[in-house]
Amino acid sequence: MVRPYVSVIVGAPNWQESLPLTLIDLDRDLSRREYSYEIIVVCPQTAAGARKNLNRFGLFIDHLRYAYLDFAASERALKAAGNREARGTWRLFLGEGCAAPIALFDKAIPLIKECGEVVTLDRIRARDFSFGAWWVYLEQFVIDAVVRTYFNSRAKNFLAAEFRCFSESAANYVFQTAADDGPFAMIEEVLLAESAGYGVRSLRTVATKPRPRIAVKMYPALIATLRRLRARLGPVAKSYAPELKNL
Repeated sequence: MVRPYVSVIVGAPNWQESLPLTLIDLDRDLSRREYSYEIIVVCPQTAAGARKNLNRFGLFIDHLRYAYLDFAASERALKAAGNREARGTWRLFLGEGCAAPIALFDKAIPLIKECGEVVTLDRIRARDFSFGAWWVYLEQFVIDAVVRTYFNSRAKNFLAAEFRCFSESAANYVFQTAADDGPFAMIEEVLLAESAGYGVRSLRTVATKPRPRIAVKMYPALIATLRRLRARLGPVAKSYAPELKNL
């Protein structure tokens, strides 16, 4: 069996009406590429209709595989389960709200060839001058600055979890080592990879819409997450190459 070049992993904690169309779009876009691929959907068995619907789609999408968890899983657990099932050289983890992910992966290939082993998404602001959009980008800037200072890190885009690409080695290390199950577990992924010396790159793209704002009541959870990670990891900075801009 030919090993896939990329495993696209979609976590689906709840069966959503949009997921079938997402899978069809992914398979259509990937089938037009020259590299081999597989699509893995991970969801808890408690998700209504998940097994029945995924079995049905498996008849039409040759490269579709799936994994079930026996419990209501956190995002970290879903990613770890998907990574265990994956056979690809590269592992592309998709979250809610990622538009045109395969086109983004194509743009990430030059970063991969430059020995980047983790690629995050840097969503720059579109022509949206609303207060909400400005607040989101200011929030992202401040959180990145705090994390970089607190951990002596050179990475950024710690909250951009809707598109993340890992090499097989980096994914295995991160998702076997990660321990945080909270709402900001995506920060740990980047810090763990950086602390182990994996090359971290940022793929810059124009945001079609800003990510949702963090509710003020979630700020204490963010601070608690950073404190836990600092106690576990300490300063994490390692050398890695600069981002590839203006894609």
